[in-house]
Order: sequence, then structure tokens, then C-alpha cells
Amino acid sequence: MKFIANLEKRSRTYWIILAGILLVIVGGLDYLTGSEITLSFFYLVPIALLTWVTNRKWGIAGSVACALVWVVSDVAAGKGGMPVSIYAWNTLIVFGFFLVVTLLISALRQALDHARELSQTDFLTGAVSRRFFFELLQMEIERSLRYAHQFSIAYIDIDNFKSINDRLGHAAGDQALCLMVERVRSRLRKTDLVARLGGDEFAILLPETDQAAAQAILTTIHSEIIAGLQAGGWDVTISIGVLTCQDPPPGANEVIAKVDEVMYSVKHAGKNAIKFCATCAPCPPETGNGNG
Repeated sequence: MKFIANLEKRSRTYWIILAGILLVIVGGLDYLTGSEITLSFFYLVPIALLTWVTNRKWGIAGSVACALVWVVSDVAAGKGGMPVSIYAWNTLIVFGFFLVVTLLISALRQALDHARELSQTDFLTGAVSRRFFFELLQMEIERSLRYAHQFSIAYIDIDNFKSINDRLGHAAGDQALCLMVERVRSRLRKTDLVARLGGDEFAILLPETDQAAAQAILTTIHSEIIAGLQAGGWDVTISIGVLTCQDPPPGANEVIAKVDEVMYSVKHAGKNAIKFCATCAPCPPETGNGNG
């Protein structure tokens, strides 16, 4: 999977040119081998490449090109002498074979993309999934260590969330979770992420964000979430722990454990507040405030 992901980082133009070069090579070899050896199978290489890394339309275009090169190399190699109708029929059959392969590869790619999307997204709220968030956080940690960039991460917990499910049912609890993610997203930049880590616990990743910027963003988010939940008739509050990382620990698990610790210190102090902390310094007793 990692190998495929690395291949997909190349531009579409790169892969189209590469597929064209491969087609020329296969067509040339088909011509040089004459009538004794057939290389029809190898035309599938540029077709599969185009279909996988671009889209179905380019795959079909590649199938047409490969069928034409195949018949031209046949004629040029002296495999001819047959009526035009026979050439047309054979070319149509070869194109049909190439087309079927193109459609199968395209369907496989779509299924893989769909499965990847499901694995990266929380099915209820549409937030980033826990597993994918840890992957992205690890990437951000490595970027921070390499380029000395700061980032901030927030751990959010809905106080007394169980009371919603107990009093109003799980459907109401699901609505509250979805509303919270919607409110958070409305205040985030395109580069920021909100993830559901499990149950009523969420995390926000803010790349290139120092503590002052994180405080401004998350204080607003805290107020927005509280207002939305109360407007929906859900009498709950929000506890948020925020960690700004200048020189973060090397692992995502360590960063999450630290910011989780900051969030739980908010809960132990009375809930419904925000606490800000830096990785390499002791967290002060009070570094933020909430609505109660």
C-alpha cells in the first residue's frame, strides 16, 4: 500500500508520458519479433498503468491506442496478407479484451478508494477516524521535528454525555456528536483536522499554530459548541485540553497521552473549561477559561 501511495504522488502528466513510452517499446518489440511471437499481453502494462493512476477515460483511450499499435505492428511485421475485414475484426477483438481489463481495473480502483475513504472517516460524524488521525499526527510530528515548526493539538470531551443517551436516547446523542463536529469544522482552516477518537472524545490538529493562535481558535470553538448544544436542548458542557508542540515527543501515542492528561486535569478541576500547555514545560494550574 505504501508503494502504491508513493507512486500516486507523481503527476498525471508523468504517468501519461510513461505509458506512452511503454506503448512505443511494446509496439516496437512486437514488430521486431515478427509473426513467431505475440506480445498482446504486454500491451496491458500501459493500459493498467493509465487506468490505475489516472481514470477510466484515460484507460479507455489507452486501450484504443494499444489496439491500433497492435494492428499496425502486425501489418508492418509482415503478418499481413489478409483482407481488411479480418484486420478490423481482429483489432475489434483485441480492443474488446483491452477494454474489459480497463473496466475491471477501474472498478478495483474505485472499490479500493471507497474502502480507504471508509477507513479514514468516522461513519457517524464524518470526522477523521482515529486510526487515520494517528497517521496524520505522526506525519505532523515528523515535520515539526525536521523543520522546527510548531503545531497545536486539542483533546475534547463532552461532559456528562451519558446523560443525553440516558434521558433522550442514543439518536439524540448521535445528533449532539454530529452537531459538535459541524460547529468545530465551521471554525477550522482547510489545513486543520477534527477527528473522533471514540465515543464522545474528539481531537483537533492545528498545524503551524502557536499557543496564542490556538487559544484564539479554541476559545471560539468552545463557545460555539456550547451554544449549539444548549440550543439543541442538550444540557452538557465541554472540557478541552490543548497542547502546543515546539519539540514534540517522537510518537503520536505520546503526544495524545500528554494532551489527554491535560484534558483530564480540566475535568478534575470542575469541567467546562480549556487548559493550554506546552510539551516541554509544566502546565500551569490555569491557562484558559470556559463558560462555567
